[in-house]
Amino acid sequence: MKKIIFLVISVALITSACVFAQSSQPIHQTTSLIPPFVREGDRPIFQFQLTNSSLLDWGGTAHFTLIDSLSKESVDGWFFNSLGNQYFTIDPLKKDFIGFPLEVPFDLNKKAQWKFCTITQNDTNCTQGQVRILPWPYENEPTAATLSPKLPTIRKKINGKSVEESRVVRKGELIQVEIEIHSSPTKKPFQITENLPAGLLMNPHSLIVKGDKNQILLTGKNFPKDTLVQASDFSLKEDFSKTSFIKISYQLRATYLGSFHIPPTLVMLTETSPSISRSAIGLLTIE
Repeated sequence: MKKIIFLVISVALITSACVFAQSSQPIHQTTSLIPPFVREGDRPIFQFQLTNSSLLDWGGTAHFTLIDSLSKESVDGWFFNSLGNQYFTIDPLKKDFIGFPLEVPFDLNKKAQWKFCTITQNDTNCTQGQVRILPWPYENEPTAATLSPKLPTIRKKINGKSVEESRVVRKGELIQVEIEIHSSPTKKPFQITENLPAGLLMNPHSLIVKGDKNQILLTGKNFPKDTLVQASDFSLKEDFSKTSFIKISYQLRATYLGSFHIPPTLVMLTETSPSISRSAIGLLTIE
């Protein structure tokens, strides 16, 4: 008889513990899907995933705003945030996305932050974060490459085609980037700076730098782990003392929705005055 009573009590305790664990988890969750940085002129879509873990519909108003980090005043107009208020309804045990298309302004000269709230009859839940804006100094320049006679020529390709060709890719798609740098009259060392587009995340281990006869000069394993995952650029120092041709390749994954500039690859040689060559620039849209 004692054994039976002990068994019943044990089951009851386990059941009550499970109920408590389930009730301690939030039934409504918000996950931000926002790129770690954007550039002036980019047109990102700041997305949020709404998860409803309850057995009832979850509905209300989603409010998204951008504010000056110092004055706390709205800068929605600067970002053309015209859809800052939207209605939402999430079915029981389902999740869905809500997005806010923006246009990153030039010369904002302010640190901005975003704030997102879900507002229902019963409660209001908010989350917020910073907007990291990088400059885009090529607004009034041609898309073609700008080359210096003292420096190597640069050719940049996206998925085998010239970077100047605008393209549309699907979210989650892998993008192959290839940069070819040909020998110059000077054999002095030069610095290569590769600026990465917003909206895509780099796979550091995919980076390979090759010279003549496919000899490997550098790989992504030479970088500390996770250094390039959310980076906006990386730099290499090379010269043509042992090779006449350098090819850089790496992969990006289309991660965030929107239209983003494809920045140029820069080659710099510093003497009495700096000389800079750049590759062509382009535009990529993620749907």
